Amino acid sequence: MLCDFFLQAYLDGERQQVEASKYRHYFKLKKEEGCPDSVVAFAQARCEEYTPHDVFVMDICLCGDEYFIVEYGGMNAAGFYKARIGDIVKGVSAYFVGS
Repeated sequence: MLCDFFLQAYLDGERQQVEASKYRHYFKLKKEEGCPDSVVAFAQARCEEYTPHDVFVMDICLCGDEYFIVEYGGMNAAGFYKARIGDIVKGVSAYFVGS
């Protein structure tokens, strides 16, 4: 596994990325805001196939030249790394207020 990315996503009638943060590169902790567009595209494509819940996190890794899902998880188990916490709170709160 060469690098991992953290993607925070939720559904509110539409699949939307709330926030993303890179947290590892070549097995070393490396916190960076955001993630490459290719990771977002991969995550969105996987969300078209399956979502475990309306609010969830997805760990994605790059192995060779392919992306893979490492795991899905709930927000209560997520590390936020360099993600913008305010955006996460706003997006997830809007989802729960609307549901």
